[in-house]
Amino acid sequence: GLTNSKMTFEKDRIYMTNYQTPFGEMVVGVHTKTLNVDVQEDDINVGIVYSLDVDNVPLSDCEIKGNIHSL
Repeated sequence: GLTNSKMTFEKDRIYMTNYQTPFGEMVVGVHTKTLNVDVQEDDINVGIVYSLDVDNVPLSDCEIKGNIHSL
């Protein structure tokens, strides 16, 4: 379904965000454990490991990996 939220990642920081759903709003904590950004001439690699909680109750451990490259 349709949801809206904003997640901020900063190593060793906890950011609280409001997570809007069709059923109401929840407070979600984003706990960034690792944040790696490797910038090369034609490539940028990003790796983020974080956990989420809802109302201070652990929800999940997550990982994002991304690569941006020029053509």
